Amino acid sequence: MEESRKTVHACFSLSSSVQRKLELPEFAAYIESKTKTNGGKGRDHFLLHIAKSNKDVQEEIFAIIEKAWIKNNSIYKIVRYYKKQGLGISYHTIYRLLRDLEPFKEDLVNHLEKNPRRRTFYNQELDTSDYETVAAYIRRAKRASLRNYRRGLKTASRCWKALNRKDPQNWTGEEVQDFLTTLPSAMQSNMLDAIRQIAPQIADKNSPDYLTVLPYRDKIKLRKKDIFGEEVQLIREALTAKGLKTELIIMELHITGGFREGSKDTKSGICGLSWDRFKKNFTSDIFKFNS
Repeated sequence: MEESRKTVHACFSLSSSVQRKLELPEFAAYIESKTKTNGGKGRDHFLLHIAKSNKDVQEEIFAIIEKAWIKNNSIYKIVRYYKKQGLGISYHTIYRLLRDLEPFKEDLVNHLEKNPRRRTFYNQELDTSDYETVAAYIRRAKRASLRNYRRGLKTASRCWKALNRKDPQNWTGEEVQDFLTTLPSAMQSNMLDAIRQIAPQIADKNSPDYLTVLPYRDKIKLRKKDIFGEEVQLIREALTAKGLKTELIIMELHITGGFREGSKDTKSGICGLSWDRFKKNFTSDIFKFNS
């Protein structure tokens, strides 16, 4: 019991400086009353569970208010969000919380609009995000067992920083395009791929902010055409001379489709083809495959 009191006090203290800025003692008193243990009489309040999980109670309330009163999300949508975080919260829990806060609604909304919450793009330790579209991508990536989604998040975070930490679901096509022009052309395609994962309006063909990756990939194709041209032709001639038709087709697929076999996982290439099966020097016997 004593331990839980300490936890609640510690979590509440984290918000004290923000509460003084808010200058709404009734709101602070409400949080304090709801984060006290009830001595085993009935269920603990939802906010007490938040405090015990070492989260900032006031910030969680701000998150709910932002969803409900600023973004106009339904209570059902807010409940689904918390259930995905592992908290079994009911419709009535959120309904009662918003009802209790109704007397402070105008002050709280004004405060949030003037002082937007500082949110985390990606929390590596918890493997989540404070942004809905980023969190949704993380869940999709986990379901699909994607191995490199963290790398994509790190890439997309550069755009987030460049756009002054604006919520990705509010990025416009024009803003993203302006950001892409600041990057070397070799990076633009990968960056846009990463952005489209966390900003669905950029990937939605029916959205006015839709951006296609094709122009950026076309630039890469044009640039790649003449790189290692002579060596590629040597490979074609050698594979043809050895009668290795299947290997020739696979190599052409690599070049035409822009596929990469990966530097760490030698089995990740298309049809299992990887460059480490070739000898390093370009000679007449370079294209003998190791069994």
